Amino acid sequence: MKVVTNSTPLIELSKIKQLNLLREVYGTILIPEEVYVEVVIDGTGKAGAAEVEAAQWIYRQTVTDTNQVRVLQSQHSLHLGGCATIILVQEINAEQVVLDDNAARREAIWQRQMFRSISLLGR
Repeated sequence: MKVVTNSTPLIELSKIKQLNLLREVYGTILIPEEVYVEVVIDGTGKAGAAEVEAAQWIYRQTVTDTNQVRVLQSQHSLHLGGCATIILVQEINAEQVVLDDNAARREAIWQRQMFRSISLLGR
């Protein structure tokens, strides 16, 4: 199963030392390069940076249509990582996406009805 996540679930689960819950539930996780940069590069020294970098079950994937990411971001005022996550889900036909931003989840569901969107709280 292809599962994509944005930065918030990675960071928040790392804060409570539970990042491996994603591994236990899904096995492997895909993140767009923008999420990796946000969590690991820009977040150096913060929760999630070292954990995500060390997690061999989290795979980075480059979004092909970066123009669509920018369009989505400008039209809906969403964070770059959330937009890249939504577009990556479409590009790879992921079955599930883990998003904790309500606006991003609504947009993800609107963009493509065929995948399941969940938050850490399951709403």
